[in-house]
Amino acid sequence: MIRHELATCVLLGGMAVAGCERVEQVGDDVAVETASLRCVPRDGATILGVAPNGELWLSTASGTRVLDLAGGDRTIAASLGDATHVLPWDASTASFVAGDALWSWRDGAREVVALPESVGAVRDLCGAPDDEHGVFVATDRGLFERDGRWWWQWSSGGAPLPPGQRVFSLDGACGGRDDTVWFEADDGELWQVSAASAAPVADARELTDLVGRRGGVAARFGSTLRLGPDWRDVELAGGEVVAMSGTYRRLWVATTAGMYSRTGAWSRIDGLPTTPPATIAAHAADGAWLAYDDELCHATIAPPILVRGLRPFERRRERTVELELAFVDHTETTAIVALDGAEVASAEIADGVARLPELALGNTGWHALSVRTGDHERLLDYYLLPGASRSWAADIEPLFQTYCAGGACHGPAPGGNRPDLSTYEGWQARYAQIRSRLLAGTMPPTDPRPTAAELDAILEWIEGGRLP
Repeated sequence: MIRHELATCVLLGGMAVAGCERVEQVGDDVAVETASLRCVPRDGATILGVAPNGELWLSTASGTRVLDLAGGDRTIAASLGDATHVLPWDASTASFVAGDALWSWRDGAREVVALPESVGAVRDLCGAPDDEHGVFVATDRGLFERDGRWWWQWSSGGAPLPPGQRVFSLDGACGGRDDTVWFEADDGELWQVSAASAAPVADARELTDLVGRRGGVAARFGSTLRLGPDWRDVELAGGEVVAMSGTYRRLWVATTAGMYSRTGAWSRIDGLPTTPPATIAAHAADGAWLAYDDELCHATIAPPILVRGLRPFERRRERTVELELAFVDHTETTAIVALDGAEVASAEIADGVARLPELALGNTGWHALSVRTGDHERLLDYYLLPGASRSWAADIEPLFQTYCAGGACHGPAPGGNRPDLSTYEGWQARYAQIRSRLLAGTMPPTDPRPTAAELDAILEWIEGGRLP
């Protein structure tokens, strides 16, 4: 690894970081934004994580507590107290690491996520493990990525990446439009991983509060804010950095002089307590939870717009989506939806909710979805994978006849409580369960079993639109 020695550079772990002699000054003359604040008693809770739409997951003495932006406050019966890393997706779904394994929590059920033994002991994750693409895990054997039904190990220069302790999420996803993933190894090296290369860019042992952001990462170096990968320090109107958190579009930084925010430019946020929070948990709906000694406060610059049915930076094959839009503290009655800058739909808002049962998402590639009402807007990026041309009649039914047909299995006229999968309608109704069992290796339960190519054909049919 090559590092460039710079005479004016602050050292990290005794080694220089290229570019860190640059200093960005942020004075008192920046724009001012005023936050709205809603607070609830903390009651000794510890923050586990926050979902893209702002649902805050907490660990308490009585179990796992979930707060949402509409004022909801509920306790999940089971505790996630053994979890080391929790990645919430909504008020009832989360992924987490516990006991060196990857787990999911969905609608009251805790289930282990099956991984190949070669992956090793899991330390951290980004992305939803049920997705077929764009999921990474850091383990005691390096960095692994899920692509289709397979897990792949990342390497550099012909050697696997070192054991890892963290892979950074960006609004829950592993990377934004630049497809860059940030990975911290056990030895403290911070790696920048992309489709073209994987290379260490800094020694992170003296960096804290590392968070992903648009174009790179942000971190604390002592009481100073440091931005990478070009590595420059930021001095914020004389205040020392106390806590920070970030999303793709907004970085939140609490200092002894007040709260600052960075989107395209820096601003100061008014309307908050003078005492800085101990912890910040920012989310993609453009707000942040602030943890004080006795209170948990949600701060937002504009009334939140919640998007359900599509996640930030989701990678998907299906070309349509059923969207539910929720508007917290809005008075408007119509929502406008645009795709890549062009209006594509509008929906009436009733009781704070608007629904679009079948929204076309476009063609292969990156897209930007905009939901707007009045002067407020929510932006969400996603990627459409190439569609597959598999059909039930040509590709799936022959495999069903070979491996699944008959009364003792899945029909026609199956015995016992087995579902009838002898028709296109049967597969269409149960494709999610079929995919789960195929990936777990429990369907079919006995030999003969489909080959790897045949399993890929079934998964391509599921992901590619499930043609009849």
